[in-house]
Amino acid sequence: MKNFDRLQYNNPQEYEQDLKAKGCTGFCPIPWVSLGINNNGDYRMCVQAAANRKVRGVCKDSDENTMRIEDTSIADARNSEIMKETRRDMIAGKRSEHCVRCNKEDDSGFQSRRWVDMKRYWKEFDIDDAILNTKEDGTINTSEYPLLDLDIRMDNTCNLKCRMCGPSESHQWYTEWMKTTGFKGFSSYGHRVALEMQGNRAKIVGDNPYQWTERVDVASILQRDAPHLKIMYMSGGEPLIIEQQYQLLQSYIDSGTAHKMELDYNTNFTSVPQRALDMWKHFKQVNIGGSVDGVGAINNYIRHPSKWTQVTKNINKLDSESSDNVTCWLTFTWQILNVLNVTDLLEWILEQDFYKFNRYSKGPCFTYHPVHNPVHYSVTSLPKKTKQRVEEHFTNWKNNWLRNWIDSKPIDYKMRNAEAPLKTVTGKDIRIITEWDHGRESLYNEICKGLDNMIAFMNANDTTDALPEFWRITKILDASRDENFEELYPDIAKDIKEQIDE
Repeated sequence: MKNFDRLQYNNPQEYEQDLKAKGCTGFCPIPWVSLGINNNGDYRMCVQAAANRKVRGVCKDSDENTMRIEDTSIADARNSEIMKETRRDMIAGKRSEHCVRCNKEDDSGFQSRRWVDMKRYWKEFDIDDAILNTKEDGTINTSEYPLLDLDIRMDNTCNLKCRMCGPSESHQWYTEWMKTTGFKGFSSYGHRVALEMQGNRAKIVGDNPYQWTERVDVASILQRDAPHLKIMYMSGGEPLIIEQQYQLLQSYIDSGTAHKMELDYNTNFTSVPQRALDMWKHFKQVNIGGSVDGVGAINNYIRHPSKWTQVTKNINKLDSESSDNVTCWLTFTWQILNVLNVTDLLEWILEQDFYKFNRYSKGPCFTYHPVHNPVHYSVTSLPKKTKQRVEEHFTNWKNNWLRNWIDSKPIDYKMRNAEAPLKTVTGKDIRIITEWDHGRESLYNEICKGLDNMIAFMNANDTTDALPEFWRITKILDASRDENFEELYPDIAKDIKEQIDE
């Protein structure tokens, strides 16, 4: 591990290959350069670490006390026990137990968060140096390794209650949480949050952990303790309707440092305020990842109460009205509720004449992430019969619709390359330049690889014992929302009922 020659690599792929050859497949820059702040104010190592439900990636001290931004410095959080343990594991060539989600996705061929950050930091982060200067117990000098990347979630305010979500990520879920579980509260990363019905809606009683930004001057803390911050990732809740994130952006604009900062967002595309478009112009780069899980009725069912017409309107607004420093992409969570409909979404994406979406990436017009938890929504919980149905559907779609669509393009087809025609955007004639440089066969192969990775993930485990819970919750939510799973997904519903009755 201590013999890396950083000069030998020409690209992140070469670097990744060398790491694999050395048995260091679990190495990641996150524990050295990044930190997260949960929407309840807890520090967290990484959003992906939440898949380990024992600790959910939360930073704790040696006495097992949770570290929160209200009472713990950023520097101390970066040397929390989970951070030190993960660094020790990575230096030793071990796969950390806290990185189980990325490990599963890597094994199935997905582009995990670990790999995204490897590509992002391979030129800047000297792993040799980090290893040599990390103490035996995993401690680092935070002055020598300043915080470059912050994942910050201001609160759980959201305008949707997606089927696979819950009350810790969306306040809209409170009432249905009590209906589906019978519990008078929930756990927010180890903190108990009490709920009670007030009229026909459930609300938090007592201490509300999601109001931490009212007690902490986030902007001042970050300006003081993270002066070298380069990238800030914002989610929620739904970040574009959370007032505190606008206040944070304004602080960087007012200080004259916004032009050095790159912003990453995860949004649901239900709201794109002009206020956001105006502020983003001041920043170095703004990357908008939009969660879209299906077309039409599938989207509306999964991401209730979003409307497909509004989602597509906002997607086109971003594509045509945002400033030149904004790039966008679509991402979907692959789960039971869209397992057979993902090809409809792919068709829709491929047929759009977008100019800004996916400008950042060499790849098809989307990114995708399998649902891990709740496990009853995971595709690993599908009956064997349904899994076979999915494989057959993907094969037929690749050989027919996708093949025909690809063959309809010129032999040297490239998606949005430097020779793309000029288009008037925000009053200016600009030529959209992208890194995409795919011939049609290259694009075909990449899409096929993505579908094959999905199949590999689906078949890696059998969690069909979770299906009774899926059916129970689905029936409750259908009744509450006036929706009908069996009408929308008749074949899958039939397979699930047969599996449960066995």
